[in-house]
Amino acid sequence: METRWLEELADILPENRLLTTLPDRFSYSFDASFGEFLPEAVVQVMSTEEVAAIIKVADQYEIPVTPRGQSTSLSGGPLPVQGGIVLDFALWSQKVEVDEENRTVTVSPGVLTADINQACEPYGLLYPPDPSSAHVSTIGGNLAENSGGPRGLKYGVTKNFVLGLEVVTPKGDVIQTGQRAGDEDLDITTLIVGSEGTLGVITEAMLKLIPKPQTTKTMMAVFDDIVDAGAAISKTLTSGIFPSKMELMDEGSIVAVENYQPSGLPADAKAVILIELDGHADALEEEAEEVSEIVKSVGARETKIAENVREAEQIWTARKMVSPAISQIKPTKISEDATVPRSKIPEMMEKLHDIRDRYDINLVVFGHAGDGNLHPDVLADKRDSEEMQRVEKAVAEMFTAAIELGGTLSGEHGIGTMKAPFLEEELGAEGVEMMKRLKKAWDPKNMMNPGKIFAESGAKLELTDG
Repeated sequence: METRWLEELADILPENRLLTTLPDRFSYSFDASFGEFLPEAVVQVMSTEEVAAIIKVADQYEIPVTPRGQSTSLSGGPLPVQGGIVLDFALWSQKVEVDEENRTVTVSPGVLTADINQACEPYGLLYPPDPSSAHVSTIGGNLAENSGGPRGLKYGVTKNFVLGLEVVTPKGDVIQTGQRAGDEDLDITTLIVGSEGTLGVITEAMLKLIPKPQTTKTMMAVFDDIVDAGAAISKTLTSGIFPSKMELMDEGSIVAVENYQPSGLPADAKAVILIELDGHADALEEEAEEVSEIVKSVGARETKIAENVREAEQIWTARKMVSPAISQIKPTKISEDATVPRSKIPEMMEKLHDIRDRYDINLVVFGHAGDGNLHPDVLADKRDSEEMQRVEKAVAEMFTAAIELGGTLSGEHGIGTMKAPFLEEELGAEGVEMMKRLKKAWDPKNMMNPGKIFAESGAKLELTDG
């Protein structure tokens, strides 16, 4: 039986795009989160027809299928937890068609997110979603996880810019959603976006573009108390001024960046807020001064407004350096994205610091504070089983804290395998049951990315072996 389905895959794909050797399969057994799961075959697809044919084979033999982009997922999204077939989209990046008149771009799933904006630049257009991994993550992965980014504060996340999709269903049929198929009374497009490949496989997307803002203004506010930083975020956003970005870095992330790649951040500060305003140049000068006064009124000891593009780029490069910088502290990085209402950021920071101290863990916090999407990252060494047991308990408490404050398990990383054991805590048993019914209606054989979102009975967070 096993040989038969592999033989049928070999009839669909050239030999060099069907990978079955152990070294090749092992390369697809992990992502940027935790766990290793070995697939039985990897197929490097490059067309909708190939995907549809492969899904039909998988359906016939009831073989699990796991879509995968560049495997930058922090929640376990592309892990083939039940083996089967990994659909590798990394080679399928040829299509980036900009429609200047209608302000859209049509892309194939393997296109890197940063390359979309590079293609739009000559037309004066912008695709706003900007995850920090944009230079390495694929749009297919962004669609699966509903990725966000710093500009999510003003413009929204991935789902807010999807006009239509081409999707291969679990039976191998090809359907069109959204503007590709006319108005939808039931919005299938937003159902698919963020479903982590559990309902079907996205093979093409039509995305909305906006005119690129005339200019931007970047500034940094420095705080001696992280609670004051949280208050400054709330006061700014209720002032009538709407920044395009509002990013938080705590003391740990500031020090890590300065040790890794000195960037002019104040190493003695407890927190900094990085702010970008966009729009008309004349208006931005006035808005920047007003924001400066607002943040000072709630405790900022100083503000720095970038005088030119070079200074602005230096500030935002420092923010992008947080993840590689903190990775130097210890070999294992557990990256979370607990999201709370922005008014609860000060309280969430207090809870995170309490968790850090009680479990004696190395914790840094940064993220998209303007919309409450915090990234509490734990630095550890997975070879130290005692430390990892403490980390497991600490991370579980972080999830609970976010939910108790009216937040959510994930702002942009997805549920995957990492957060599945906590989903019922957020949605309740009936809420999860309704999601399971929807999954079963679309995928009755449970072959599309099985083992994600919904935890097995009694499952718990596991970062340690065994």
